[in-house]
Amino acid sequence: TLITTIAAGFSQNYYLMVVLRFLCGVGKNACWMGIYCWILEFTPARMRTFMTILAYTSHGTGFLLVDMIGYYVKDWRHIFFIISTVTFLGTVPMFFVPESPRFFLSKNKLSKAKASLERFSRYIGSPKSMAEVNLVFTPHKQNWLKQIKDFYVYPKLGIQTMLLALVWMLTCALSYTFNFGWSKISKDFYMGYAFAAVGTILSYYLIIPVNILLGKKRGMLCFLVISGFSYCIAMIDYNISLDFTIEHLASLLGFMTITSTYAMTNQYTGELTPTSHRGMVFCICGSFGRIGSFLGPYIQLLFTILDKRITFGIFTVVTIICGIIITFTRDPTGKDMPETPAELGKVK
Repeated sequence: TLITTIAAGFSQNYYLMVVLRFLCGVGKNACWMGIYCWILEFTPARMRTFMTILAYTSHGTGFLLVDMIGYYVKDWRHIFFIISTVTFLGTVPMFFVPESPRFFLSKNKLSKAKASLERFSRYIGSPKSMAEVNLVFTPHKQNWLKQIKDFYVYPKLGIQTMLLALVWMLTCALSYTFNFGWSKISKDFYMGYAFAAVGTILSYYLIIPVNILLGKKRGMLCFLVISGFSYCIAMIDYNISLDFTIEHLASLLGFMTITSTYAMTNQYTGELTPTSHRGMVFCICGSFGRIGSFLGPYIQLLFTILDKRITFGIFTVVTIICGIIITFTRDPTGKDMPETPAELGKVK
C-alpha cells in the first residue's frame, strides 16, 4: 500500500494510476483484515465491541483527514505524497505489536505463543513469565489448500461462511448505494464530506448501546429494520427546504444504520469463525464485500430507469433478505470463539 501510494504520485498516465490504485486497495484491505483479526484474538469478549469501534473510528477520522488535505492541497501528486506519509506512520507500529498467540497455538507453535503473551504483558506494564504456564489448546496445523478442503469436510463451517459472505455483499452494496444525502447538507463540497465523516463515526458508536441492549444478532436485525424503514420513507415526495427533501433525510438515516450493520458484520464474522480459519474466511467475505461495493454505485442507475418508489422497494426487499440470512446464523454475543472447525461443529 505504501509503495503503490508513493508510485501513484509519479504516475504519467491515467491507466498506470488505475493499476496502482487497484494494488493499493488490495494491500489496504489485506492489512485491514489482519488488523481486525489481531484485535479479536487479543481482546477479551467483554471489550471486543468497544475495541472494534475504536478501530473503525479510523475510517471516519481518515475520511476527515483526506477531506482536509483535499481542501488545502490542490496538486494531486502532493496529495499522494502526503497520504503515503500518513500510511508510513500507520505502518511503523505493526513492527512492534506481537503476533496473536491464538494464531500460534492453532499452528501448534507453543513456544512462540508463550513468547507473544510475554511480550504483550510487558507492553501493558504487567510483565509475566509463561515458562511454567500450561496452555491448553487444540492444534490445527495445515496449509491453505487443506483450509479450503475443510469447508467441505466441516459443512457447518462452509454453510456459515457462505451465509456471512452474502451478508457482507448485501450490506456493502446497500451502504455504497444509499449515501446520497450528505452532499445536500451543505453547498460546499468539502463540508458535505466532513458531515459524511462525522455521520460515519456516529454510525460506529451507535453499535455500543445497541449491542449492550440487544446483543449482536438482534442488534444487526434492528439496524436492518431501521434501514428498510428508511427506504420506505424515502419514497415520499416532500421538500423540507428548497434543496433538502424527505428522501435526503431518509438517506442519512439509512446510510448510518446500514453502516452500523456492516461494521457489526465484521465483528460478527470474526467471533463466529474458528481461529484456524479466520483469515481465510475474512478474505472470502471481504471479497464478496468488495463485489457489493463495486455494484453499489451502479445500482443507483436504477433511479434513472425506474420510478424511485420501485427502486426503493427493491432496496427494501434486499434488506429483508439480508435480515433473513442473519436469522440462520448463531448469535456469538458473550460466547467464546471456536479455535478449530471441529469445535465449531460442537457449538449449538
